[in-house]
Amino acid sequence: MNVPTAPTPNKHLNIPDLRFEKVFKKALHRELAPSSSLSRKAGVITKVVVRDVLLMPLLQSFVLSLALMGVKEWLSYIRLKGRTLGDRIRQRLFPI
Repeated sequence: MNVPTAPTPNKHLNIPDLRFEKVFKKALHRELAPSSSLSRKAGVITKVVVRDVLLMPLLQSFVLSLALMGVKEWLSYIRLKGRTLGDRIRQRLFPI
């Protein structure tokens, strides 16, 4: 009796990032007009690549860094207040 075996994984399987590809193609189709010249198409492609690949990730990381710096200050304040509150509770529960 032959027992079916599990398929072996392909070692050369490349998994493309389909989300970026779809967004990139949609941006290109939105920016390009069907009757555009070749130089205009090159300019639009350059604009979309610079915007989607360089500027947007840079802007997103900058905003995330600013948010994390703000949260760090707030968390240090909360930690200090929590420590003093914990000290007061401990002194009331376990007076020395």
